Amino acid sequence: MRLRASWTVDLGDELKWAVENDQLTLQYQPVFNLAEATPVSLEAYVRWRHPLRGVLTPSQFLPVAETTGSIQQISDWVLRTACRDALLVNRAHDNSLAISINLSRHYFSRPDLVAHIGRLLEESGFDPRRLQLDVTERMLMRPAHAGPLLTEL
Repeated sequence: MRLRASWTVDLGDELKWAVENDQLTLQYQPVFNLAEATPVSLEAYVRWRHPLRGVLTPSQFLPVAETTGSIQQISDWVLRTACRDALLVNRAHDNSLAISINLSRHYFSRPDLVAHIGRLLEESGFDPRRLQLDVTERMLMRPAHAGPLLTEL
């Protein structure tokens, strides 16, 4: 247990450094319209290219990010980067793919979430109608908060 706790603390410190030093990367999975055999969207998945531990999946570092407060910074980076990348793909291929991004429950709890996402979209120039935000059922378990927020989004 002590070793695991130490690993978590170390990982939290390293994660703050990783965000600032370009160790995060996005991988994309295309979603196809099967009837027309054409891509309609891209799902963005964050990975951490750790210099010693190798490539870490979200399940390996996002829980630590949530407990250390790094999740806001990571979520902003994912949203900004995914929108920029999708915009470049759309321009290069003359299409209008949507981008799908998973939202952390901590990010979803931001009081200024809608305005913040609006600012990030404006920064990137990405069409807000092409942004798909994936939320978990757990987030929706707070209907007093989730209902109005989803309506506003």
